[in-house]
Amino acid sequence: MTIASSNGSNCSQSPLIPDLAEAITPRPDRNTHNGRQADLFPPKEEQLEEMKDAVRTLILGVGEDPEREGLLKTPKRVAEAMRFLTSGYNQSLEE
Repeated sequence: MTIASSNGSNCSQSPLIPDLAEAITPRPDRNTHNGRQADLFPPKEEQLEEMKDAVRTLILGVGEDPEREGLLKTPKRVAEAMRFLTSGYNQSLEE
């Protein structure tokens, strides 16, 4: 039986495993898609209603009543929060 050592003394570079420096490729910028600028779509007002409907669907999906007093304003709050949290996606460094 072989006991593995945590200090790496039993390890040797396998010819089947490439050097890590060669194996790691740099990630593309997060604002690109396959090396080209991503298509960004600024939010539209009519989409706010679609977002609120989606949140209502989620509330129903977890077995809650979206018409319950404590949840009445939740779809609007979530939709507005998502807009705020993702508002930077449509900004550039020049602005």
